[in-house]
Formats: sequence, C-alpha cells, structure tokens
Amino acid sequence: MPRRRDQDLLRNVGRLVAVARKGRGFTQEQLSEAVGVEPVSLSRLETGDRALSLSTLSVIAETLHLNLGDLLDTSRKPPE
Repeated sequence: MPRRRDQDLLRNVGRLVAVARKGRGFTQEQLSEAVGVEPVSLSRLETGDRALSLSTLSVIAETLHLNLGDLLDTSRKPPE
C-alpha cells in the first residue's frame, strides 16, 4: 500500500498534468494519443490513481511544452 505522502504526490502531479493539458486545449484522448499511452492511463494519472514512468511523464511535459520540473514541482501551478 502506498504511503500517504506518495499518494499526495501522485494526486498533485496528476492535478498539474490536468491543468496544463486543459490550459493547452488538449482532451485526454488527444494527449494520450500524442504521448502513446492509453486514455485510461492518462485519466488515472490525472486522478492520482496511477503512477507513470518518469520517461512517460517527460514526454507528457514535452508535448505540453513544459519542463519536467514544471510537472514535478507540486508547490506551484504550471506556467501559462
């Protein structure tokens, strides 16, 4: 069972991905296709129910024109 802080981190990273995705006009389906993951995997990432590899998260960041750090720094929202 994941530790509480791990669950919080997953939920916060997922929230940042969702905010960035919506802010850039992507649907979950569009982003998942561009990244090469199943839409259900992206959905679960955004809700904090699933962790994706750093390499996949890096591709998500690149697709959204962000740095990986923008999605991992959960103390702030992603840049506009």
